[in-house]
Amino acid sequence: GRVKYTCLCNSKGGVEADLTITCLPKEAVASGLFAAPSSSSSEDGDVFYVAAGGAQKTHNWRWFQQHTRDFDCEMVDKSDNMSLISVQGPHSLSLLTSIIDGDTAPLEELEFSKACVVDIAGFKVLLLRLTFVGERGYEIHCKYDDARQIYDLLMAKGEEMEQKQGVPVRDAGYYTIDSLSAEKGYRHWHADLSNYDTPFEANIGFCVSGTLKTTEKKFLGRQALEQQKADGVKRKLICLEIEDPSVPLYGLESIYRDGKCVGFIKSTAFGHTVGKTLAYGYISKEGFQESQLMERGESVPSEKGSKITNKWLKAGKYEVGDKGILHSAKIHLKAPFDPSNERI
Repeated sequence: GRVKYTCLCNSKGGVEADLTITCLPKEAVASGLFAAPSSSSSEDGDVFYVAAGGAQKTHNWRWFQQHTRDFDCEMVDKSDNMSLISVQGPHSLSLLTSIIDGDTAPLEELEFSKACVVDIAGFKVLLLRLTFVGERGYEIHCKYDDARQIYDLLMAKGEEMEQKQGVPVRDAGYYTIDSLSAEKGYRHWHADLSNYDTPFEANIGFCVSGTLKTTEKKFLGRQALEQQKADGVKRKLICLEIEDPSVPLYGLESIYRDGKCVGFIKSTAFGHTVGKTLAYGYISKEGFQESQLMERGESVPSEKGSKITNKWLKAGKYEVGDKGILHSAKIHLKAPFDPSNERI
């Protein structure tokens, strides 16, 4: 099965949601783990599985309902019937191998952004090889009623792994996810990604650039995104590393480039691997006041050369303003941690 991280866009190219869509393996449908909608089956059409952030479930469901009316498809909401257990870290493969029933080859051979069906504790589960924390990782998608037994088995095997190999297996919450994802430059919809921000502005243009380049397929926002790609982006999400590791940030601090206020912080977290506070915010050459007008949908006089390039970004000196104090910052054009994705 193939897994795709992608965006749902609006007519202006803004991101209404970022999520994963899996083209389910035939065995996943046949096993009963994912019963095919009544109007389709594993023989007469593909069955897709959408996994999105729980807090945005209603918003995303409404988007699909609104924009699939003219398609020959049927949607089924499985939110109350499914659970997700995320196993992340450099030893995730070893831990999962210890709990799989029978042949472990499908797991061991699973490539990134691919899916397979395996048995754990006697239950059929869908396994996706994905990460949101910057290390090798997997998602176990299982029936709600099976999740507790699978989790208990995971933790029991985790205790064995710690005793025998010295590898701790621990539960981790959203502060951990925020910190690790900040080091990898992963987006958080509602924090540093919204329905006003386009994929190109948010540095996730790969979600749409392939389709724009290789096909004529229509999708919501295509015209706006084609125009933006041709013109170049006028605002851009950047990653700043605060040089003083003792400085805490909370969001909405000002971003200065060469002494001019050019934007503000949208999200921030302390990166424990890099040992620095990391902050993300959108900037524009026009500056903060003009950026505010743009976000409200008001017209802003276009400046010649207002397109943002990596050369312009690298040439600037950056500071973050907080409570009247300017803190020196370093810009990262790639992820601060593992920019080449060797660890995932």
